[in-house]
Amino acid sequence: MAKVGTYDCIIMETTPITDPGLFEDADCLVEHFKDKDYASIPMSSTLESEAMGAVAELGKVSKYKYDNVDDIVIDFDYNQKHVKALFQAIDKMKDDKRVIVEVAGPLVILDNLASSEVVFRSFRKKHDKIVELYDEIRKALVEYIEKLVDSGIKLISFSDSLAGADIIGPKQMQLYVDEFLMKFLEDIQNIDKPFNFHLCPKSTMALISLDKAEFRPIEKDEEQRYVDFLFEENHKIFGDRCMNLSDRKFKKINEIIIRR
Repeated sequence: MAKVGTYDCIIMETTPITDPGLFEDADCLVEHFKDKDYASIPMSSTLESEAMGAVAELGKVSKYKYDNVDDIVIDFDYNQKHVKALFQAIDKMKDDKRVIVEVAGPLVILDNLASSEVVFRSFRKKHDKIVELYDEIRKALVEYIEKLVDSGIKLISFSDSLAGADIIGPKQMQLYVDEFLMKFLEDIQNIDKPFNFHLCPKSTMALISLDKAEFRPIEKDEEQRYVDFLFEENHKIFGDRCMNLSDRKFKKINEIIIRR
């Protein structure tokens, strides 16, 4: 088996969020980003799992919905308060500010629904169920992303912090790439609307190392912020560096070309 590449996450120091309004009130979100030229929402990676039944407080899961992967049902509730606040905030900001929506991947979602311990234990003994959940989550996320694009979003950022060979092992990462990521990216490319897609470099490096993708450089005469690169192009996939470097300046970045 080829060595599966990974990427060391860039951890930024952040102030703990104490305002619950940032997870349930669109006006609070708008106010939070009023002095910035772009907004990156939601404020936590729990939104998708909350839409599927997890309970979270201040951006952290406080109650798992399941204690067995066999019981997990993937059903995305667009009326859930965190989801509703996000779409309302998009509607309020989209004409005046560039908005990035961050989307969590299946391992983060499953971790929030049933805990990573429960999920990781199931990798070997319940392989078919994991593949089934990957498929169901993929379909739910693609529908969600289509709704985001229809609402006016021009940049989607996808990340799955648990999806790394250093965390789940090379065999499971290969399964993740084959049974989720490649199918998901094909679906994303088939959305016939103008938006860009940013892939977490942990996933990008796995694709590159497995010969599933390649880099195509995009270069400027002068340095500019990473986030500005991402908004300039049209219907491209990026992800050679972390979104936590959004405000860092570069002369060159790479588009990701997916190999079919």
